[in-house]
Amino acid sequence: MQKVAFICPPSQESFIIPIANRMKDVNEVKEVYQANSTMIIDAIQWADIVWLEWASQFSIELTNHPLALENKVVIMRLHSFEALNGMISKINWNKIHHLIFVSDNVRNISIEQICAVNKMNNFFTYIIPNGVNMNKFPFVEKEKGKNIAYIGYISHKKGPMLMLQAFESLICEDPSYRLHIAGMHTDMRFKVYMDHIINEMGIQDFVTFYGHVDNMSEWLKDKHYVACSSPWESQNMSVMEAMATGICPLVHNFPGSKEIYPEKYIWTTVNEFRDLVLTLPWEQQEYRNIIQQRYEFEAQFQKILFIFNEIGENFYGSMIDIV
Repeated sequence: MQKVAFICPPSQESFIIPIANRMKDVNEVKEVYQANSTMIIDAIQWADIVWLEWASQFSIELTNHPLALENKVVIMRLHSFEALNGMISKINWNKIHHLIFVSDNVRNISIEQICAVNKMNNFFTYIIPNGVNMNKFPFVEKEKGKNIAYIGYISHKKGPMLMLQAFESLICEDPSYRLHIAGMHTDMRFKVYMDHIINEMGIQDFVTFYGHVDNMSEWLKDKHYVACSSPWESQNMSVMEAMATGICPLVHNFPGSKEIYPEKYIWTTVNEFRDLVLTLPWEQQEYRNIIQQRYEFEAQFQKILFIFNEIGENFYGSMIDIV
């Protein structure tokens, strides 16, 4: 049985908690999700394997510390924003043995940056998507309807301006559709803008804001579509979780989207968004099957467990891909 320390910045642990909890069934686990240097160092010293969640400031400091990760096998999981924020060039990649990406598009843009600062290529790489707990998001059978869900923190990262333009295009054709927005504003300029432009467009009676939603599976029960207008995503878990319940995805054509979702659910222009909503057949079981077959949590965990089993056999040293 291996001793595994999961290290993650505070308030960013939602993706790693299910993995750490499942890992407790097969290994000893310690978790540190706070900026407490004593707890972090104690957990690392205790562990055989250190999992660094996110290529974050935590990871920069730990990989550049002369002794912190000495004689430890180090796994890092890199999600998406780290590939664009300059963090990659600051990490000492010689301290990393196994690097997990959650999607091809994130891997491709990250590897180019890593190779620019790290010439040794002394670690494995893997593509292991975030998994969806199908039990947490059960299938809900319903007739085709006109409620569109939009989920996530409201900021430039989610493309809310594009979402409103796309929705306005739809209701110009059929004003019986409604847009339901679950998420908090994290940038005041977008709140000010959205309040203004919704009124200027005259769509205030068609859009409802809910703020933070605690029970997402319950909130989704009367929704029929889930929309993504982001310029960049690794996966967009809110779309996948909604699909698991039997909701139709409407995914903007961000880089890599066509490798993640079937192309028939992807839109590029606001007119394409409108046409998708108006013409797509209602196929609830297909939406759930896509997630079950590609992104179910336990299947993704087994890929992670493969890494741990290989570590037990001292299996690391040069770059490979496990898909």
